This record gives sequence, C-alpha cells and structure tokens, in this order.
Amino acid sequence: MSGKKSSVKELSVKAVLTALYFTLSLYSLSFGNFVISLAGFPVILGALLYGPLGGLEIGLLGAFLEQMMKYGLTVTTVLWILPVGLRGLIVGLYASRSKYCITRAGLFAALIAASLAVTAANTAVMAADSLVFGYYSTQYVFGALLFRILSGAGTSVVFLLLVWPVLSRLSPVLGGRLKRNGALRRG
Repeated sequence: MSGKKSSVKELSVKAVLTALYFTLSLYSLSFGNFVISLAGFPVILGALLYGPLGGLEIGLLGAFLEQMMKYGLTVTTVLWILPVGLRGLIVGLYASRSKYCITRAGLFAALIAASLAVTAANTAVMAADSLVFGYYSTQYVFGALLFRILSGAGTSVVFLLLVWPVLSRLSPVLGGRLKRNGALRRG
C-alpha cells in the first residue's frame, strides 16, 4: 500500500509542478525572440526531486500546455517543447548521477549546462520554425544569441537562489534529509 501512496504523491507533486510551469510561463516577459521567465523553476525542482525522467515529463507537459494556450497546435509544436524538457533532463541527470546529494556548486554547474543547452536548442528551433513558416533571417535567429547566452547564465544564478531554499524546505517533507555540510540528500 505504501508503494501506491508514494506513486500517488509523486504524481500529485509532478502535476502541481507542471501546473506551476504553465502558470509562470503565462507571466513571461517577451522582447521579440528573447524571453525572461521563471517558468523553468518548477522543472528544475521536479528534476532534482524525481530525476531526469521526472524533469523531462514536467518540462515537456508544461511546455506543451503553454504552446497550446499561446499558439495552438502547429507542425513545430513538438520542437518548441523539447528545450524545456531538455532543461529537466540535464538537471535530473545531475541529481541522479550525484545520487541526490545536491551541492550548491554542482547544482550551479548543472544549471549553467542546462541553460547553454536550452539556448542552443531554442536557437535551432527558431531556425527550423522560421524556415518552415518562411520568415527566416540570420539576424532574427542569431542576432541576440550572445545576449541570450548571458541572460541564461544570469537566470541560472536566480534559479539557484530560488531552488536551494525551497529544496531545503521540501527535502524533509518528501523523505529526504540534510547532511551537516549543507548538501541536500534525498533519502
């Protein structure tokens, strides 16, 4: 019976994190092909709690809901949801490879790696989408790339500052424990 309870609990937390992603994505600031958003926060949190597949699930489903609400179903919808899932996958891989012993430095490195991967994936998707729909220009796709990379690094700092205290509070509730050195450990 406890296995059923834990799977229901996990499913419930993932659903809440997916809904939180969707909600935060609606309050993003967009400047052309540049977006400032905290929507990645629940994806990162889910990846740290449930590993790469959990982060991937939350990211893909949340981004799919966002795409449906903002743009509807198009031939490139699947492409646009992939970068968000990629963020969850990368952070989740860090969590699982570290056996859920999360350190600030390790988490920051994972966030930077995820940010760079998401920026590269979004750039590729922008190029593909613009080619499919006939609005491609080098300036559109690559013009703000350096700024987007630097912004991703800054966002990684913000995510670290947001995720660390939340994860510290959630860890005991979700069955984890804190080590004396300040690293989080999922029990």
